[in-house]
Amino acid sequence: MPNETIGKIRCPFTGEMGEIRKAKRGKHPLYFTSKAGIVQPKSQAFQDYIKKNGEFESQEETFTESVTESPKVSQKPEKEEKPRSWLDDLLGGDDD
Repeated sequence: MPNETIGKIRCPFTGEMGEIRKAKRGKHPLYFTSKAGIVQPKSQAFQDYIKKNGEFESQEETFTESVTESPKVSQKPEKEEKPRSWLDDLLGGDDD
């Protein structure tokens, strides 16, 4: 039995409207379904994308559970950052 639909979102892959649902458990609870299948992102960036671009049925749906990470201390010298594409931002990809 599928989880209850809590909103709608335009699928970035197919362009059709999909249903936003909330997983019963997990670090990243939001996912959506569309013709592309079940899209369950495993990054905070994609969770934020769903929150920003979704049309939620209830104003009571608040998502303040975002994980705050402590700043990472790196011993590597800083390298010049190359521009990220919209797909990198959407999927939360990191090539480090």
